[in-house]
Amino acid sequence: MLYHLSIERILRALLPLVLFAITGTAQTSATLSGAVRDLQGNSVTGAKVTVTDSLRNLNLETKTGADGTFSFTTLQPGSYNVAIEAAGFKKFVKTGIVIAVADR
Repeated sequence: MLYHLSIERILRALLPLVLFAITGTAQTSATLSGAVRDLQGNSVTGAKVTVTDSLRNLNLETKTGADGTFSFTTLQPGSYNVAIEAAGFKKFVKTGIVIAVADR
C-alpha cells in the first residue's frame, strides 16, 4: 500500500508540471508543443501524447523525445484535447485548449 501512495503522490505532482506552449506558424496554422516532467523535474521519455479535435474528427499521436518534449505542427485553429500516457503514471488529460492563428 505504501508503494501505491508514493505513485499517487508522484502522479498528482506530474499534472502541474506538464507545460504547454502555443505558437503560431505561417498564416493559417499553429503549433502545439510542451514538455512532460516527473515530480523531480526529470524528463519523461517515450510518453504517448495524443491531440484530438472532435469537430474535425482529427486524432494525432506522437511520443516525447529524450528531453521529454513533444510538438504537433500545422494544426488548424480550434479547440483541442491533449492526453498524455506513460508507464507508471496516471493518464493526464487537458481539455478545451483553444488555438488561434499567431497565438504565442
